[in-house]
Amino acid sequence: MEGGECDVPSAAPSATRTKVVLDTSVLIGDPGCLDSFAGCDVVIPFTVIEELDGLKTRADDVGRAARTALRTIEEHRVRAGGSLAEPVDISGTGGATLQVEINGIQRHILTEHGLDAHVPDNRIIGAALGQALHAPTRMVSNDAALRIKAAHLGLEATEHHPAGRRSDTRAPGWVTIEGGPTDVDDLYHSGALDATAFDAAANLHENGFAVVRSGSQSALVRRRGDDLTILPHGAPEAWGLRARSKEQRFALELLLDPDVSVVALDGRAGTGKTLLAIAAGLEQVVEQRRYERLAVYRPLVPVGRADVGFLPGGLDEKLDPWMSAIHDAIVALTDHRSAHDAHRLVDELMGRNQLTLESVTFLRGR
Repeated sequence: MEGGECDVPSAAPSATRTKVVLDTSVLIGDPGCLDSFAGCDVVIPFTVIEELDGLKTRADDVGRAARTALRTIEEHRVRAGGSLAEPVDISGTGGATLQVEINGIQRHILTEHGLDAHVPDNRIIGAALGQALHAPTRMVSNDAALRIKAAHLGLEATEHHPAGRRSDTRAPGWVTIEGGPTDVDDLYHSGALDATAFDAAANLHENGFAVVRSGSQSALVRRRGDDLTILPHGAPEAWGLRARSKEQRFALELLLDPDVSVVALDGRAGTGKTLLAIAAGLEQVVEQRRYERLAVYRPLVPVGRADVGFLPGGLDEKLDPWMSAIHDAIVALTDHRSAHDAHRLVDELMGRNQLTLESVTFLRGR
């Protein structure tokens, strides 16, 4: 769903207007999404507020998105006079309303279908079912499992794609090239095509990627000079991690290439940017011995008064909360399944001087 295609705006919610129920994944992926649902009555289940509250202290993109979403909701609450228990206008023209729903969870329907009403995702679906008793309702989620369950229970379930997330002036990093009938076959045979032969490749910079299509066939290529060279068969592996999408494949190709000095990864929260970067770094330091050390720098973003100066302990202990995303990445990349084991592995790598975790603040002048 690109934006919020709802009904003609009116001054107040009605039984004919569409209720749009948002889950946590939508607000994390696009904290400013409330502006996308013109003409809709937007409903945020209270469970979503609780989940955002539990995520807001994280020092990664997810935590930042949770704080932004909560701040936006709070601004609407204050503007509305102190409560979002009833729908309030958030557009200034009556075109969209916002409500935080505490009650209305249809527990009996969840139970009839074998769903535990104590599971947060199921409670969100239950709240959407409650809204559907009064008006047309759409469940919007970027969680495929939640959409599958919601649709099974009779709800319209759609995914949210942020409108205008990428600037028109920013290179997307990859393009689609519609080739001729034999271009993909030629690629697999010769390994490369002439980039200048395709208009779609005109703005594709060095090390940019493309998907070349010929009918039902396709191939992934990378621009090198005037050539579009096919990517090797089989996804690259870094520290046991394999790409799960073409975008992650493109990222790993560059991250593992010693001839590429700088790689900038852009994407929504949860798309694997930190995980890919850490995996590629550990692979080339620990396994390939290509580099001596992996240096990880993160900005210090205080939450409330939890600035680095207020925290106890030495510098390493003060930085530890900001490095939790790195520990989480190492847990995901190894067979270790606990934060304790992740810390122990980090300590081992740091003891061998193969890993350093520091703040960007301390990078200046070095």
